[in-house]
This record gives sequence, structure tokens and C-alpha cells, in this order.
Amino acid sequence: MSVNQDNVSYIVIKELIKAFQPLIKLQKFSPNDLRGLFIDIGYDFDPVKINTVNETLKSLPAIFSDLQKISNNPERLLDLVNGIRSMMDVIKNLNSVDMQLGQKLLEYLIVTYIEEYRGEICAILLLLGIIEKNRMPEHGTIPEFTLRKIHWDRILKLSNPNQLLRSVYGWGTPVLNSNLLLDVLRNASNLLDIPSFFKYASDENSDKYLFIGFDFDSFKIGAKLVSIPAVPADNSSAGLFISPIGITNINKSIDLGDDWKFDINIVISAEIGFGLIIRPNGISYGSIDDTAGKIGNFEVGLTFNKKKPK
Repeated sequence: MSVNQDNVSYIVIKELIKAFQPLIKLQKFSPNDLRGLFIDIGYDFDPVKINTVNETLKSLPAIFSDLQKISNNPERLLDLVNGIRSMMDVIKNLNSVDMQLGQKLLEYLIVTYIEEYRGEICAILLLLGIIEKNRMPEHGTIPEFTLRKIHWDRILKLSNPNQLLRSVYGWGTPVLNSNLLLDVLRNASNLLDIPSFFKYASDENSDKYLFIGFDFDSFKIGAKLVSIPAVPADNSSAGLFISPIGITNINKSIDLGDDWKFDINIVISAEIGFGLIIRPNGISYGSIDDTAGKIGNFEVGLTFNKKKPK
């Protein structure tokens, strides 16, 4: 390997070592703490299995301690690689407790570390489909949780981003998975601390759009992202339309007495209808429908609500 490759490998290994810290810390606490970690990846183990997990992982702190002692020495790169491999082998042994448990734990540790300490990198990996996050529903004794997954095979496709986007989202194909693309864009913007949310054009049966921008309490300004279909007549693939938008919320509550109140919610949005049309074959500026030139939308919500007890 060249010097540059050695430097990159050393940096990656150092970061990977840090990802194991939460697991090492839990080795020092009670079985309940360890149980909480596994609930975060979709498992609720009884005390017997928790004890088996603890026994399986008991060699990790010693390996981790040895790695920390040499982690600041680039000349020990091979020893660092072997140490990481040893830690991964220990975690893989969890598969004897439950199928794929070791892999899920490893991916959880790596993704949560990147989320917390390398938000920008995590946002890029999310967009490229290398990292995947899915909200899983409550099931039995397991509450709702986020399943984090790493698509290791897609890392090899980084040299061809267009092909990667094509396989993940259908970008450049007749069928674009726009819901997945917009959801990933929302997750990525949140990782970068940029406010974003989904909003329906009129009601929940209409097309939704993604807002990404700046939130100034009752006033928001940013970009509106919507999916646009393919146009076979001019050989245009499906894509995205991005246009500027401003949204303001006015909320007023009127006390009606007897524990009741009347809530008024007014939402005013303003947009020009023109923006960027992004398709796999290029970017253009224009409008996608007859909304060009229309500057606003006005929504009013009126509800009677019972006051919350103090």
C-alpha cells in the first residue's frame, strides 16, 4: 500500500475503534443496561439470554484496552487491523444466541457513532443508500425503534454514483422511488441540523412535499421538494422539482370557560411556482404545472378542544 492509503486506513480504523465504546461501557453495568441496548436493535432477551450475551462479549474490554494503547501509533496499523478483526469476531459469536444478532449489533454501533460524531458523512452515506434507517413499529414487548443497516455491497459501487442512485432509488429508470428519496433527504437534512418536514398540498390524500429550510418560530423559509413524473413524449425521466417557499403559522386559542377552548390555526404559504427541474439527463429552470405566478395558499383550521389539566 502507498503512504496515502496507509494514512486513510489508519484514520478509518481509529474511528471504528471509537464506535465500540458504548458496548464496552455497558459491560461494566447491569444486565438491564445491556437489555436496553438490544431492545434498540429489536430484541428483548430474557435474563438467561442476557447472561449468555454477557459471557460472549466478556473478552471485548481487554481487546479494546489493548487497541487504545496503540491507537495513536500509525506504525502499529497491522496490529490495529488485527485487533478490530478480533472484536468483530467476538461480536459475530452472538449469532449463536440469535441469527444475525452480531451483524445487527455491529451495524447499530457503527451507524449510531457516525450519526452522533460525523453527521455530514452520515448524511452522504444515507443519500447514497449505503446506510439505511427504517422506523419499525411496536411489536410485543419491543417498543418502536429505528433499525439501522449498512449495505456493505454498495460501498464497492461508490466509484459509480449514478449506478448506485439507479439501484437504490430507480434514478434514471421509468419508476423512481420518490417516497424513499424524499424520506432519505429529510433524514439527511435533520442530521445536518437543517429543519425539514413533510407537508401535504391540501389533505392527506393529496401529494406530499418535503420542506427543507430555516425555521424562525412562526415563519419558515426554504425549498419545497416534490417528485415529478417521467415525460415519455420528450424522453424525460422522473425527477425532482425544487422551488422557494415561505410558510407562516398563526395560532390563537380562545378560552370558552368550563374547561373548553376554541383553537384557530392559520397557515399561509407563498411561492412563485418556478424552480429547478432536476432529472437524470440534466437540470433546467421552469414550472411543472399551472401554479406558476400564483403566490400563495391559505389554510384555516378551527377546532374545539378540552383544556389540559394543570
